[in-house]
Amino acid sequence: MGNGPNGGKERAAQTAAEGFRRIAFGDVKDAVKLLFFKNPTGRSVHDLDLFSISEIRRGKDGAVELKFFDRMEALRALAELEGETDRAGELMAAIDRGAKALREARP
Repeated sequence: MGNGPNGGKERAAQTAAEGFRRIAFGDVKDAVKLLFFKNPTGRSVHDLDLFSISEIRRGKDGAVELKFFDRMEALRALAELEGETDRAGELMAAIDRGAKALREARP
């Protein structure tokens, strides 16, 4: 993670990867707890980890429906992101080798 031209992209990729990891491997205990709250308030759910929930609905009868992000899609996105990171590292290594060869070739 540098300050160079790709520093922002690297940080964004790292942040995205962290989010995909939380979705793919995260715990859903707190989401299940939410189902049993009679009258959830901001204060009562403040400390719950609801990151894996993509949608919350409350029916007319008071029933709560939770929709979760797709863990398999998160795994695919994570694998793709990490593959791009590997390719970027290979490119940087190739550029470094080329720069070293140019320095060594100078009289």
